[in-house]
Amino acid sequence: MSREIVLSRRDFLKLGGVGLAGVAVLGAPGCGGGEERSGKVVFTSPVFPGSMRRLIDKFNEQNKGKFQVAFRQIDLESQQYFDRLKTEFQAGGGQTDVIVGNEPWTAEFAENGWIADVTDKFPESERAKFLDVPLDSATYEGKIYGVPWFTDVGMLYYRKDLLEQNGFSEPPRTWEDLKEMAGKVVRDSGIRYGFVFQGANNETGVCNGLEYIWTHGGEVLDGDGVIIDSPGSVAGLTAELGMISDGVTPQAVASYTVVESHVAFLDGDAVFCRNWPYMYGLVGVPEMSKIEPAQVGLSQLPTGLGQSQSAGCLGGYNMMLVGSSQM
Repeated sequence: MSREIVLSRRDFLKLGGVGLAGVAVLGAPGCGGGEERSGKVVFTSPVFPGSMRRLIDKFNEQNKGKFQVAFRQIDLESQQYFDRLKTEFQAGGGQTDVIVGNEPWTAEFAENGWIADVTDKFPESERAKFLDVPLDSATYEGKIYGVPWFTDVGMLYYRKDLLEQNGFSEPPRTWEDLKEMAGKVVRDSGIRYGFVFQGANNETGVCNGLEYIWTHGGEVLDGDGVIIDSPGSVAGLTAELGMISDGVTPQAVASYTVVESHVAFLDGDAVFCRNWPYMYGLVGVPEMSKIEPAQVGLSQLPTGLGQSQSAGCLGGYNMMLVGSSQM
């Protein structure tokens, strides 16, 4: 989706103090030149497209006669969006001025000059406004290449109503508890799946695997290199595989992305779902969900037996200026 825009690139990059969270911090990346080019803000559809349209509409209304911003919505899953951006950058960047990029993309985009170094816009007073980890995700080789927009963490969604109906007063503390609860609810309630998560061979599938590893006391890296074969790591990945082999999750979960997971849960077909915070905003939305907020609970992810520390993978999106190599 796109909207008409009347805004020079130079003026857009000098924009400050109004409305679009993050863009004001970015300021001008020093691209030089005064050619007139339409600015576009690119957002993927999973990243709150409805909210962004409302925010941009409000911004444009407040700034009539001064600045107008267009929203280009791309209806693609995260990996497809990443591939689309790479193709556009390799072809010269198109007409895009600001992108919303997933946190792990910073290094590749910065290395190729596809996004702008905005370190000079981040004195200590500005850095203090952000959490360390999200700001680190926008940093490559000591330079800052974006503004943290929002931060995600993996969490457990559960059907609070079904747990209560089956005698459970709180969410599972361990993965074994989850398997036991899921099995009982499936047997007694006839619900289709006990648990769904993201097992696809992509970024979110990696995040899920890491969470199983960490919650079983394992690690993937240490000072000496890769330790994926450590006892805790093996226990975690074995537990993940066991969700499928023991019938707690459907075999198809091995190809599930966030979309397949949230569809299963919001359609009322699953007792538990591991997903990012965005899914809660879809609960109760008529065209998206068959269940209501009162039926849903949220908790941290379970742990392995004998472990006391839960862990969730951090993620999120940053706002980034298209780099000078694309101008």
